[in-house]
Amino acid sequence: MANLSISLILTAGVLAGTLTLGPLSLYSQSEENTQIILNQPQPDDVPGFSVRVSNLVPAIGGKGRLAVELGFVNDALQFIKDKKKFKADFEVRLVLQDSLEQEVTTADWSGTIYASSFDETNSTEAYSSSLGKIDAAPGSYTLIVELKDVETGRVARQSGDVPVDADIPINLAVSPILFLKGEQLSRSFWLLGDDYDTEFAPDSTYAVAQVYNLAEDDRLVLSFKVGSGNARSDSGSVIVVGRGRISHIFAALDPTTISGDDARFKLMSAGHHSRLAVEQSIRISPVRRGRSYRNLAAAIETLVYIASRKEMDHLDSLEGEEQAAAFEAFWDSRDPTPETAENEYKTEYYRRVAIANERFKYHEEGWRTEMGRVFILIGPPQYVDEPGRSDLSGRGFGTREFVVWVYSTYQRRVIFERIGSDFRIVNYGEIFDLLGDEMRM
Repeated sequence: MANLSISLILTAGVLAGTLTLGPLSLYSQSEENTQIILNQPQPDDVPGFSVRVSNLVPAIGGKGRLAVELGFVNDALQFIKDKKKFKADFEVRLVLQDSLEQEVTTADWSGTIYASSFDETNSTEAYSSSLGKIDAAPGSYTLIVELKDVETGRVARQSGDVPVDADIPINLAVSPILFLKGEQLSRSFWLLGDDYDTEFAPDSTYAVAQVYNLAEDDRLVLSFKVGSGNARSDSGSVIVVGRGRISHIFAALDPTTISGDDARFKLMSAGHHSRLAVEQSIRISPVRRGRSYRNLAAAIETLVYIASRKEMDHLDSLEGEEQAAAFEAFWDSRDPTPETAENEYKTEYYRRVAIANERFKYHEEGWRTEMGRVFILIGPPQYVDEPGRSDLSGRGFGTREFVVWVYSTYQRRVIFERIGSDFRIVNYGEIFDLLGDEMRM
């Protein structure tokens, strides 16, 4: 889940049983006190990430608490090989500043994410999140969030104005709802309270919220429903046992029902006469990573395989923001699904460039090699004849060393000959049409 756009609906009423409620306080239900999204585009040389901030109430009075959740895709960080897997380490720093831009308080934490394959390390679909907190006296602040890629030292920053409130509502009320993995909850004692002993399935997703002013040992039965326009839905019920000042809701969800752009989470008391309802729309969208390249000049240079001479000359003639805008326009014109946030053609192109640089680097960058060019334009072969194989014998090649890439999809093969430390295409005339002006998806 990358972004949430919140819409809440509350009505006053009576719950089944002996518990009678007056008008519900709109604390933490009002628009300004629900959740704040920080998702500013990042420069091209830092990790892209988004931030979701929820205003909660800590167990001890006097201060308010911001729950800060960072979201990012694998491709934002640099992975290194770790035994049979790949890992990426990151560090997070939170800073609260007052109206005079003076530092009030800070918080820090670190984390690691893992990938099972090299391709997964470059994924723009594999999504991770990291949850932390920062406490402060009630007031209005500027929150600065920094994400550091430990391997490269690159630091990205998001910032925005946030309110901190420590007041408990007078009547029964519900906090903003967080959607967290079980493994996050198991580590988040600051959110749950040290005396909670609930066990959470690590890979399951939970809807988590604070319930205020539910008397000790009172039981509140809540039903929930999650659904979206794609017809996936999930429903169930949860019992909240009162703990006085602050109790908690933990509702296990089917993650496939909260993956759509129009998913909604509805929570309501299950009694026949109940009129308590909270509805929160969940709008999932990719992290706005800004540019998907590390260096604009290098990114433009790699376009030589698909851009016309006129397009390359135009890009080379510009500078600064004009060049960046023209670069984005170049890719917009090739977006196969302009109605979505993701440009699949652009993503695949730079994914192949990255793989080519990893696999085919000899005396120059991998994308510049002939193997790199073929890989970028046609994609990975379905079969590879390694050097020393004899299927070219009798065709006049003698004892020279060759590698053959077989593309059964196109009923073609590309023959490379080793020349020094590099491989050059031997049968260029046979594959000329495959190396045309656009990449084959």
